Amino acid sequence: DLALFCMACPQPGINVSTTANLDHSWKYTRTVVMDGNFKVEHMHERQPDDQVWLMDGRGFMVTNPPYRAYLKATPHITEKSPCNNHKAISQASASCGKLNSTGVGATACTRHGCFYPHSVVDFQKGERQLNMDYSLAHALSYNMTSINNVLCFYDINCAYMKNLQRHVDSSNFLHIQPAMKITAGIGMWHVHSHKKECYVRYSPLFIKGSGWVDGEIIETLWSTLNIVSASTRGMTSPHRQELLDFQMNDSNFMKMIRMADSLSRKLKTARASVVLAREAFDRFNKAITPIQQTNWRKQEESTLLHHIHDPSVMDVFEIQLKK
Repeated sequence: DLALFCMACPQPGINVSTTANLDHSWKYTRTVVMDGNFKVEHMHERQPDDQVWLMDGRGFMVTNPPYRAYLKATPHITEKSPCNNHKAISQASASCGKLNSTGVGATACTRHGCFYPHSVVDFQKGERQLNMDYSLAHALSYNMTSINNVLCFYDINCAYMKNLQRHVDSSNFLHIQPAMKITAGIGMWHVHSHKKECYVRYSPLFIKGSGWVDGEIIETLWSTLNIVSASTRGMTSPHRQELLDFQMNDSNFMKMIRMADSLSRKLKTARASVVLAREAFDRFNKAITPIQQTNWRKQEESTLLHHIHDPSVMDVFEIQLKK
């Protein structure tokens, strides 16, 4: 209620007509990026019940009582990644020790870098999947009426997305619209630390409609949040939540007032890059036969149609050289 959000992301009834066809156009796809920050730690409190909450759930942090009820009711299942041994998983699953939370998890818009209101969670149970499930479900309920296409970046999406729907279906606290189609991606920096096959399956370079994004913008948001994270470590929960909310709101405000200049620069770069890309494509297209053109186009259309449910179909984009 007190939080600013991105003015450029599609929001029906706010910056997009409610009569627009939002289902079949990549222009109205909501792009989100998720991540955890393990520097925003919080110590255990001596008198947790003797506190006054002034704006619990009115900003970017989720409302405390429902979130604690969700953590208590949700089974803690240790994650086992089929990909490389990511530090993000092992670090989140570490023992809390003297900490009330080992960090925070958040969802932001991929293109413009604005935190989603009411989506920032504490890592309070050691298991990153269940915490980030709560963050994503809340982000995908924010001003998304009739928007059913979502592109979601997360540094461990190859493992995370396999369990998301099952977790949502089995929880009384999570809800994601059944009609919503979530395409999984991994940021350009993180995807290179995965197995070889993850590159073509999750890199934004192969996802239609992703645009020229790296999927890593949330890392830049942590740098500003960490300015106050050391101060919040020993605060009471209400005071800590308010300070983090104010810091994230200021981050979104600075994004908003600078967005016009930023988007103008990016538009000029895009226009120049499109000419170079078209020239490169035309040179390549002239070097292949009409039969190859037809077959590859059909193969691409079929692949992009099915890759949401089966990312392995994207393997056709891997370079194949015949000896």
